[in-house]
Order: sequence, then C-alpha cells, then structure tokens
Amino acid sequence: MSRDGTLWVGSSTGLRRLPPGEKKLQPPELSNPYYFIKMLEDSEGYLWLGRPTELLKYDPRTRKIVASLQLPHTYGMLQLDTSRILVGGLGKIHLIDTRTATVLDAIDGETHGFNSITYLYQARDGSIWVGTQGDGLFHMELDTDFDLSRAKLTFYSMQQELASNAIGAIAESANGLIWFTTTRSITRLDPTSGAIQNFNDKDGAFSEGYYIGSGLQDDQGLIYFGGVKGMSIFSPEWITDDPVTPRVIFTELRLDNHPMSVGIPASPLSRPIAYTDHLTIEPRWPSITLEFASNNYASPKQIRYAYRMEGLEEEWTETSAGARFANYASMPPGNYRFLVQVCLRPRDRFWDIPVPKIDSAFDNLFVPQTSWSPSTTQQPRKLVAAPYLAPI
Repeated sequence: MSRDGTLWVGSSTGLRRLPPGEKKLQPPELSNPYYFIKMLEDSEGYLWLGRPTELLKYDPRTRKIVASLQLPHTYGMLQLDTSRILVGGLGKIHLIDTRTATVLDAIDGETHGFNSITYLYQARDGSIWVGTQGDGLFHMELDTDFDLSRAKLTFYSMQQELASNAIGAIAESANGLIWFTTTRSITRLDPTSGAIQNFNDKDGAFSEGYYIGSGLQDDQGLIYFGGVKGMSIFSPEWITDDPVTPRVIFTELRLDNHPMSVGIPASPLSRPIAYTDHLTIEPRWPSITLEFASNNYASPKQIRYAYRMEGLEEEWTETSAGARFANYASMPPGNYRFLVQVCLRPRDRFWDIPVPKIDSAFDNLFVPQTSWSPSTTQQPRKLVAAPYLAPI
C-alpha cells in the first residue's frame, strides 16, 4: 500500500491498483508475462517492482516505466534514506540510487557465504536483518554512509539451532527481539544473547512452512505471517515461556533386564521407584537400567533428555522421548551420581549449563541424584536417591 492509501496488486496478469474508497480493482496498467515478487514505494512516490528477470522503476502518475535494471529475483527491498534503497536478489545485495536508478555498490554472496536473498528488514537500532533462501538469517551492520564494503555480517543458521535455513519474512517486537518465519517454524531470536526459540505446530505455528515475503506488522504490534496452511497472527507479548518447572521422575528399575517392583523376590525396592530414596543392589546383577520421564505433558514427544553417571562418565548422553532410559553393565563398586537433564523443545540447548552441586539452590530442572556407596568386590552396592532442582 502506498502512502496515499492506494492498494497495489501485482500478479501474472499485470499491475493493478485499488484507490482509497473504491471496492473494485482497476484494469491492469502494466502487463507482462512474469509475475511481480516485490514492491516498494520510494520517497518520491515511484514504485520499484521486482520481477524474476529484472527490477523496474515505475511512475504511477504517468503509468510508465522510467528505468529498468537487470537484477533478477529481487525479493528483498528496503528504503535507507531519501535517495537510496537496498535491494537483495540472486547472489547479491545492491545499493541503488533511486533518483538516477543506478547501482552504487554491492555485497557479493559468493564472497560472504549466501545465495538468494528473500527478505530485508531494518530494526529500530538501524541495523539490517537479512533472510536467505538456504543460508539462514544474518545481521548486517552498516556505517552512516552505507558503505557495503565495510558491512559487518553475523550469520545464524541451523548450526545455531534454527529450525530451517530458508527464511520467509522478518519482524521486530517492542522489546527488540527478532521474529521470522522459516519453512518449518516461526522463530524468535534475542540479538543480545543469541538465544533462539523455534515454534512449530505444537505451539500453534505451521510446520508446513511460510511464504517468502509474506509478513506484516501493524501499528498495534500484531505480527502477520502468511503460511502454506493459513495465516499466523499474534502479538509477541502473548508468547511466554512455559512457567511450569519440568521435573524428571524415575519410572522403572531393571536389573539384568528384569523389571523390579515392590514384593518381587530379590527386588531391592521397598516402595515404588519414583518414591525411593535409597537402594542396595546386589553384585549378582551385571546390568542396571534406570528409566525416567518428565511430568510435562503439553508436548511429550518434543522433550529431549541428557544423562550421565558422574564418577563413571565425563560426557552427557542425549536421548529422545522414545528412549528414556540409561543402561550400565558391569559397573565397578564405587560412589556415583546419576544426573538427568530435560529440555522441552526439540532444538533448544541444555548442554552449556554446569552440573550443580548437591547443596546448591536450583530453579528449573529436576535432577535425581544417586550415589553408589563404596564397597569391595562382591559386596552389595547401595543406591541412594535424593532429588533436587537444577537451573537449565
């Protein structure tokens, strides 16, 4: 929509306008064999029209094309000042003088590690966020002269836990967080910490993906993202992290692959494993298996776990919701702590959090602590469980 309230519609049948107050689109005034993929009104009222093969400068007053640049697939356009726009297309980002319709400068994607640009967005701090077709999202900082040769680029991709490297549209919330769509999610990025949160169909977003360029933010702060299955409309203020503290609970003990329960001969359990605080394991059992689960039932299939036996293992073992168990064979007698972490979202990280001590104060993550008491060979091993919360 242009500043005078005219709604512009581009399609494979041409360019059409709907003036303010009218209810019917006017006949096509600029027909062509290709569809329009992006429009931008500059400071002088000219329309810049992106097509698969070129970029056009169009005068809506005379209804004539006044300039044409051979810049294909210009999905990204952004007004920088009264005379310059930034245009992102196939393999390059161009700085264009809108008055002379000439290219002033360019950033080459082959040099900087990106291919096709899908979206350009300027944040309130003046920096620019760039979406790509397969190289993720990147943050571009320019000086006041918009010298592209000195641009500083910071990339975010699936290596930094994005759900997908194909970006559709970008917006910014009032608190400075960046929201954008991918082919699998709506994603939130904190530019200060680098924290990334992906939202999929379990959260109300469309896992089938979102269209390139289909994004809008209104004066009230509502964000509109157009997807394959419909439109997502939300206020970033509505989106809060799960306030429920996740807990990990022991669900089963197996010795030599035999399930143990109260009352079974040779079982070390005097009450259910979930409520057990100490166990004595006889050395005749060569294999010990501990099963666990979380008490978060909102999206149980998304939950991931990580565990390790402190005193036996240095590294964490990650497992999914479909394999919630740890198995240890021929453990030597000794003192151990069995640690479990839980992560509620499929691509969130929990490995960078240090394992707390038993006497620490804890916030979010329920971690059962177990220890095997010292013993000599062929003597019973004693398992003591003491639950506590650990920060995630």
